[in-house]
Amino acid sequence: MKKGLKGLGLSLCALMLLAGCSCNKDGDDSVKANINNGNNSIVSGLVEGTKNITLQNLYDDLKAQLGNEQAANKLLEIIAESEIFNNETWKKRYDAKIKEKKLELVNDSAYQVNGEFSEKLLVAALKAQLYNIDCGANPVYGPTYEDPTEEDDPENVVVKEYLLCDYSDYEDKALKLSVIDEILKEKYIYDEVLEDKPNLLNTKKARIVEYISISSGEEFSFEFISDAVKKLQEGKSLEYIAGEWEKRLIKELKVKYNKIGTKDDSTGTIWQEFTNGYKYDKEEGLRLKMQEIYGVDYYNNVVITSDSKEILNTTLVDRILSENVIPKEGETDAKKTFKINDNYYLVSPLAGNNVDADDIRITDKTNSKYYLIKVEKVEYDAEETDAVKLGKVYDAIKVLAKNNSLVSNSVNYYIEKNKNNISVHDEEIYAYLKTQYADIFVD
Repeated sequence: MKKGLKGLGLSLCALMLLAGCSCNKDGDDSVKANINNGNNSIVSGLVEGTKNITLQNLYDDLKAQLGNEQAANKLLEIIAESEIFNNETWKKRYDAKIKEKKLELVNDSAYQVNGEFSEKLLVAALKAQLYNIDCGANPVYGPTYEDPTEEDDPENVVVKEYLLCDYSDYEDKALKLSVIDEILKEKYIYDEVLEDKPNLLNTKKARIVEYISISSGEEFSFEFISDAVKKLQEGKSLEYIAGEWEKRLIKELKVKYNKIGTKDDSTGTIWQEFTNGYKYDKEEGLRLKMQEIYGVDYYNNVVITSDSKEILNTTLVDRILSENVIPKEGETDAKKTFKINDNYYLVSPLAGNNVDADDIRITDKTNSKYYLIKVEKVEYDAEETDAVKLGKVYDAIKVLAKNNSLVSNSVNYYIEKNKNNISVHDEEIYAYLKTQYADIFVD
């Protein structure tokens, strides 16, 4: 029997995934997905008495095991064609998320040698899982490195590119569906949730938190963080200041390194430190220590909400999410922030009533860190066209889309919206889909 979808015809050959599926024609309502040449044996020359396995047997087994799941996955792909892949903005967001997922592999210890990522190991592992990874006739593997910034800098320190091979097959088979699911949830927040709740970002206390975090344990740390406040007043950014901290650490590292073989390292302590107890030469030790410095995120730019706030410590997050963290129009400066060049920086919880710029230096003794933290509220305007502001809203949407209660109806919403592109011609699969999406699939 042909099934209906909210009163509209729902018919499913296009949804069957296994190769060789066929359907009856001419509007036959008894249509069932089937396989061509089903009586053909999988193997020939069987010994007498051995059970014969046909293509139909294999098809039936695969359908029983995977048919329902694959049909549900195919629904997402059908929806994605119109909602994501034919929409320039969302296609770019899809591509960016795919790239992010691939780069997550770089930090997996399974693909590292001495703590450094090896694309060759990654490719071998994925090929062993039967993914087709194309690295060309004469493979060159990542990572590649930027040229040294100074003549005495070691090579292979700052990574230019991690992945050089073509991972299209892996993207399609391992990443595509999960990324589609994430993107559809994000788009649902835009398309449906914000339509009903335009003040959602304010209700959820969406904040852009931009901050630097540096060790308070270096001899020059306090001097640096104090000077950083002056640089903010001069118009420098937090990202710039984080870069200066990185440069300072590299400079101090080289000063220490240059003591090797001099009277300042008469005991050989520094030499042992840079060679890890003489396990490799000092030049390799310098390279590894520089990579370690470059590998730390001294600057962060994240979005948090009242639902997703796993950054910094509880005291600081509570201040960031407070209603008066940024003053409303016409009010004086908020007590929890100090304004510098139209930006609001969080004030230390230990500051007194009369705060000044120095009070934005925040000390966290539990992890020996100094912070400078800029806070910005994220507000939604359906008529907004500014690309920067729209980008900030999207960053907030990505966080909100992880709230299951907000996106619980997202698949139903898009199935209903795209119902004319969906058809089901298999009774068993239809029954499964009906249990999953009872409000959509109706007889």
